Amino acid sequence: ISPEARRRQLVERVAREIVDNLLVSGSTNPVVQDIRSTLEAQVGYPLFFSCSPAEGEVVILRQGAAGKAEQVTPEERELILERLWAIALDKVDETML
Repeated sequence: ISPEARRRQLVERVAREIVDNLLVSGSTNPVVQDIRSTLEAQVGYPLFFSCSPAEGEVVILRQGAAGKAEQVTPEERELILERLWAIALDKVDETML
């Protein structure tokens, strides 16, 4: 495997760890916080991530009209996850030596 392909694999592994675990856990890691703030700036509202043990997937919530957290629609969820993955890949790639 070429060095570029190996680096890409490593970037993807670290980005996956951030998306799957650190973002959901509320990590204060600067890279995680940067990814979160970039994503929220792109979608235009604060997001809250949690893990649904029953479903085994990330649940994405936003603040609703009455200030109450509400789950995003399935369409919004897909768009948010696509943006999140792209941002995570870019940020991890920027910070890797």
